[in-house]
Amino acid sequence: MSLDKNRHTLAVNLSGGMKRRLSIAMGIVAESRVLILDEPTTGLDPLVRDEIWHLIKSLKKDRSILMTT
Repeated sequence: MSLDKNRHTLAVNLSGGMKRRLSIAMGIVAESRVLILDEPTTGLDPLVRDEIWHLIKSLKKDRSILMTT
């Protein structure tokens, strides 16, 4: 999720894109059977957006993913 450089930053101080990445990471770490994502890549740069879509695609074999747009 490319959060390494901000690991000591409070979530309230992160940019909007970094908060979105953190939210996705928290949903993944929870390992729930259903993952609900609300426009998970809105506002992210193209490189990160592609990485997240690849990650989401790899997760769909283990859980149900509900996405809104």
